[in-house]
Amino acid sequence: MIHEENLTEQLLQKSIVPKLAENLSVIRRIAEDSSDLLVNEFVLSGLPAALLCCEGMLSTSTITELILRPITQIALPNPTAAKIFDYIEKRQLYSTDHADAKTYADLFRFLNSGFAVLVLEGATRALVFGIQGYDKRSVSEPSGEDNILGAKDGFVETVRVNMSLVRRRMKSPQLKLKVFCKGSKSQTDLCLCYMADRVPQKWIQEIQARLDRMELESILSSGYI
Repeated sequence: MIHEENLTEQLLQKSIVPKLAENLSVIRRIAEDSSDLLVNEFVLSGLPAALLCCEGMLSTSTITELILRPITQIALPNPTAAKIFDYIEKRQLYSTDHADAKTYADLFRFLNSGFAVLVLEGATRALVFGIQGYDKRSVSEPSGEDNILGAKDGFVETVRVNMSLVRRRMKSPQLKLKVFCKGSKSQTDLCLCYMADRVPQKWIQEIQARLDRMELESILSSGYI
């Protein structure tokens, strides 16, 4: 069991290789054939490709209409992986929230956060598209603030929603929101929020340094930090 865990950690640190079959083999080995991993293999402009997602983390109709259907219609002359990725990034806008993953650890972090991941033959990176559509608790009035006057919004479990709530109340460009990931097992997204014109930079650096030194496997609530 310990050996298998060490092997998984070693695989996660490896870089994505230009062989689709090898990438899918490593991904399936890391996922250990988990039932919620969906692998859709297809041909993209003549090259083998696969679109990965986590079942229940996004809308199947959305991924079909916004990603899978238009991406399968791409037809480039003399296609290469670099040309196709360049075309997608510069000519097509499947999602306003997109990035790339160069290691399997990055790939799984995006995958488990509700992103769709495109892996292509000949590419040493994967493209990720943010089309999250998982169920979450709606924003509502916090039950413990009945005696406070004014508008009240309660934080939910999704950090991106909480970031938008803070931004709506504080529209100043001096409000900085820095997202990072902690927890070797939970891979929890954290957000450091501060007013750049009010907080000394040395304090921010000290807080970030302490967070970087924090060694936790799981972060399930703010109390862990």
